[in-house]
Amino acid sequence: MKVFRCFTEKKEGFDRDSEVILRELREFLGIRSVESVRILKRYDIEGISEDAYIAARDTVFSQPQTDFFYNEKPPNFCKNSRLLIIEPLPGQFDQRADACSQCLRLLIDYGSQKSNFELPIVRTAELFSFSGEISDDEIKTISSYLINPLESRQASEDKPETLIADYPKPEPVKIIEGFISANDTKLRGFIENLSLALDKSDLLSIRDYFRDKEKRDPTEAELRLIDTYWSDHCRHTTFNTHITNVSIDDPCVKTAYETYLNARREVYGDNLSERPQSLMDIATIASKLLRKRGLLSNMDI
Repeated sequence: MKVFRCFTEKKEGFDRDSEVILRELREFLGIRSVESVRILKRYDIEGISEDAYIAARDTVFSQPQTDFFYNEKPPNFCKNSRLLIIEPLPGQFDQRADACSQCLRLLIDYGSQKSNFELPIVRTAELFSFSGEISDDEIKTISSYLINPLESRQASEDKPETLIADYPKPEPVKIIEGFISANDTKLRGFIENLSLALDKSDLLSIRDYFRDKEKRDPTEAELRLIDTYWSDHCRHTTFNTHITNVSIDDPCVKTAYETYLNARREVYGDNLSERPQSLMDIATIASKLLRKRGLLSNMDI
């Protein structure tokens, strides 16, 4: 089906984002050559009819009270403008595109158009127009500032013929041969070759599990999944480590630690022995104590 393209731009008085970006570029990045910034939202749509697209222009993609609407092409910019188009990376969830797709489905199902096809495909991007005598190095600095490579990239000005993504068939998941029979030296090799956050003791536990329970070598995907969720960030291995032997020389720190022990006794009472000391417990004991005393009644647990 045909790919429709449109652009929207906030009218004067509603273009707050443009004002913010201009101030950041001039004051934070120090690029004084930028005289003005215009931001347009770009939409590419596939999977709807011409009539449905026309009906959606002033309802789904724009609000006539606050937006300018441009069909197919953006407006003409001043001669010294530099353009930058940013789009989400493939596979990155695009909330704006998803909302438009859902609204189009409602419009098609319950409006004048009837269709049983799947959700229309919508791809979005942001078009930035910077006016002023901006150098190539300055536009590179601006691009680096506005593009987060973990979630977005610079987009092309060309309109695609289709929005349907054609992904190559993935190769079979690699099996880590010899894992369940690996000795200490070979396990350390797995850590280095796969750049794992797991340590040797972790791998020993995983090795024994796959050897005794699964009776097979794990796949690389399984090991990387464990590596991710076993990490300190997800599992809080450091913050939840049980503290059993404490020796403190600094008198101020010792006083603070004793205050923590007193708070624990008040909060946990008879269950004190069942609640091990940890960095996580130290970090949260103050809020627990305030709640115990009835001083944090308006809070979500």
